[in-house]
Amino acid sequence: MKRRFLTLLTIGSFAFFASCGNQGTEKKTEKKDQKVEEAAKKEECTYAFDLENTSVKWTAYKTTEKIGVSGTFDSLIVSNTQKANSIPAVFENATFEIPVATVNSNAPDRDKKILEHFFGVMDETTSIKGKVLGVDEAIGIISMDITMNNISKAFDFSYEIKDNTLSVSAEGMKLSHWKAQPAVDSLNTVCYDLHKGSDGVSKLWPEVKIEIASKVQKDCK
Repeated sequence: MKRRFLTLLTIGSFAFFASCGNQGTEKKTEKKDQKVEEAAKKEECTYAFDLENTSVKWTAYKTTEKIGVSGTFDSLIVSNTQKANSIPAVFENATFEIPVATVNSNAPDRDKKILEHFFGVMDETTSIKGKVLGVDEAIGIISMDITMNNISKAFDFSYEIKDNTLSVSAEGMKLSHWKAQPAVDSLNTVCYDLHKGSDGVSKLWPEVKIEIASKVQKDCK
């Protein structure tokens, strides 16, 4: 009987200490979570557009092997951005305009041909215009309307945010959306030999890649 009592006492003691140990861990975890929540509540941040840290990069493709030729636009006009509590919300009502005369591929002769024999063939395309139709932060989608060759087309782009920078990368933007095949053919004609690959075929692909990056200003209290 005595032995049984000691056994029960021992088991009870282990259970007590185990229970006390768990409670201590739970209290520490609760305090840690509480501190994290308090720190998050204390830091209230707003974000604003920064034109100086915004860029538009394009990549076109030539030859059958699909060799990329990249460049930028040196001028960008952005309106209707807003200060917001999240980075995507900064651009919810934004409009933009890209003067095509500022095309820059680091080759002045090529830029002149692009301006005259590509954009110059299009209708009313001294600039590429666009506006943001909406932002869905839940799924990381930004909807934009882009106007070129006097034709407007809406697209949904996925975006990512890193180091306070919102980045959009759109592969395979088909120029046929803007009925721009005549412009593609015109540029390929004037650059015929330059667009030849190892197979001797001259080709300019009717699609481009667009990359937009905008690092916003962050202000926290």
